[in-house]
Amino acid sequence: LANIVRHHKELKQREGLFNHNRAQFFRYKRMVRALQSDEYKKKRQAAKLSPILNDVDAMKIFVVLIKNKMVLPVEKISTKEAREKDLKPVKDYPTLVLKTKASLTPDEYYVWNYNPTKPKDIIYGILVLILILTIVLFPLWPPKMRLLVYYISVSLMGLIGAFFGLAIVRLIVYIISYFILPKGFWIFPNLFADCGFVESFIPLYGWDET
Repeated sequence: LANIVRHHKELKQREGLFNHNRAQFFRYKRMVRALQSDEYKKKRQAAKLSPILNDVDAMKIFVVLIKNKMVLPVEKISTKEAREKDLKPVKDYPTLVLKTKASLTPDEYYVWNYNPTKPKDIIYGILVLILILTIVLFPLWPPKMRLLVYYISVSLMGLIGAFFGLAIVRLIVYIISYFILPKGFWIFPNLFADCGFVESFIPLYGWDET
């Protein structure tokens, strides 16, 4: 059941922050539509699942997902509320917190706690294994290839060193500004936020939140 509806287009899933990680969430009414869709009808026959004839049937089968903790009821909170709960909100990603009880109302939010293995994950695993074997056989590489890898590794080490240097500089600037300014001043305030690489360097600077 979960495999059929996990990425169903009717869910119109969005990404939010749940337990400091990105997670996909949806509204309950969207799940009801997905369970009553033609796509589900076709796939449920192959999976030998019970038919869903109405909203009550959809509710009963959705409760099974809740009881198995494949989906969790959540509440979307504001940026202010997130900070009051010591959560760090990220722009464009709503902050989600767990609810103690599911009410199954149309606009109630649910987050997926189930992420099945995708074919691309298996491919990535095979590639990682090949990479490890290639590294182990490094002494057998041609001299030119070993020299090229040496230059690449030195460049990567330089980038890592530059990143740590930036982190140290921004911390020093913050400590100094904390004592001489009304609020602490951050360079690249989203540097360690849960966001993309480019977003980590946007904005260039920012003030400490009260």
